[in-house]
Amino acid sequence: MEVSSISNYGCKFENLLLKYNKLIIDYNELHNKYNHLLYNNKVIVKKMFLTSISPDEASIDRQLKAIKSWDNLAIIYSVNIKQEIQKLKTIFTMVNFIETVNTGEEYFKKPYVYINELLIQARNIVKDGLICLINSDILIDENINKLDDFYNLCNGDNLVMANRYDFNNQILDGSIQEWGIDVFLFHSKFVSFFNQKIYCLGQPWWDLWLPSTICSKGIDLIHYKKPLFYHKNHENRWNSENYEYLHKEFDKEFYTEKLNTSEKFFLTIKKAKVIQ
Repeated sequence: MEVSSISNYGCKFENLLLKYNKLIIDYNELHNKYNHLLYNNKVIVKKMFLTSISPDEASIDRQLKAIKSWDNLAIIYSVNIKQEIQKLKTIFTMVNFIETVNTGEEYFKKPYVYINELLIQARNIVKDGLICLINSDILIDENINKLDDFYNLCNGDNLVMANRYDFNNQILDGSIQEWGIDVFLFHSKFVSFFNQKIYCLGQPWWDLWLPSTICSKGIDLIHYKKPLFYHKNHENRWNSENYEYLHKEFDKEFYTEKLNTSEKFFLTIKKAKVIQ
């Protein structure tokens, strides 16, 4: 074979290699841009999970085990104040941290992040897609098909919420916590509905306020009760004073008649389509 022919083949191969490398770069850019923006179940690549990790030493290990179970399933975001991020980012290396100054510290003596602030930050990332708001100590079943089934229930015009299954030692021993709704899935276009700056992740009543707000807007609610989300039992992080304070705030917005807590809870829940 002539030297010129070898040279031509070499040039063609080099050009093909350059085109191939460019395709890889373009693919990665598109993947990074859209992998958590698309919510159609036929094209979604990765989910977007939103939380606020607690810096309390007593809960670090429990949260780390939980969030590790999310790592291959979703892109994970946690909204925290700057001081907390400096501590947490070396432990939770799989998490994308978002800094905020909007917290309920004036009410609760600690910088618990407002639900409203969490969702605004999420909407800045997911302008047209699904947000999964989840407590930071929730373990997820490793069977990815179950999570896909949960996601497929959300059509962009409804809200899907899920119960947790509490356990002491082994997940397999977990039982449903009827009052424990720790996961919410909905489209980012609903964020503007949640404009109340009082409810915080890590404090009570936000998990009833959120679906109650959705119901008040006439939006369909789906209640997912199958075993998928698990929670290791621990002491509550909130106290009775905070509970009663937020209870009164909830009543101001939704209830004038005298109902007990369980009646308020089930009045909201019963409006949902149950999946079990």
